[in-house]
Amino acid sequence: MAEGASMRSISTWQQDAVFEHVADSGVSYRTDAVLPGDEEHERLGPTPMELLLGSVGGCTGVDLAGMLRKMRLSLRALRIEVNGERQTDPPRIFRRIHLLYEIDTDPIDARRVMRAVELSAAKYCSATATVARTAEVTYTVRYDGAEYERVVPSVSSDPSPAKRGMTGDR
Repeated sequence: MAEGASMRSISTWQQDAVFEHVADSGVSYRTDAVLPGDEEHERLGPTPMELLLGSVGGCTGVDLAGMLRKMRLSLRALRIEVNGERQTDPPRIFRRIHLLYEIDTDPIDARRVMRAVELSAAKYCSATATVARTAEVTYTVRYDGAEYERVVPSVSSDPSPAKRGMTGDR
């Protein structure tokens, strides 16, 4: 593994396509998927690819909560919808990802809110930076009755987060 912070997750098969995962933090969670011929079984967790989209939303959300607090904007509401479009042939990676941010703060300050979203999307969110290597990532911000559209710049192939100014282990 390259120099830098390391992380670990342990995945243990439970049954069918169910895996129990334990993160470095000690938190455990399950993923599940549908195996051929098992289309009607009760799902015990998100699929790994659903979890990947949720990770993008959670990562950028953590960034925003922290940045808006530092900017002295009280977060009243934050909803992030992450939509992904996968290619049809294996390995069925995401080719396009779109984030919809719906934000409400007190006081209202569109300039600071947009700056926080741009910093998260283009610089600090490790999950977004990871998927931006293979997918076109775009976002829309709905804030104070207005809507703003943006494209996340593609990330270089340099694996060193320090060279991109990214921090954290989200």
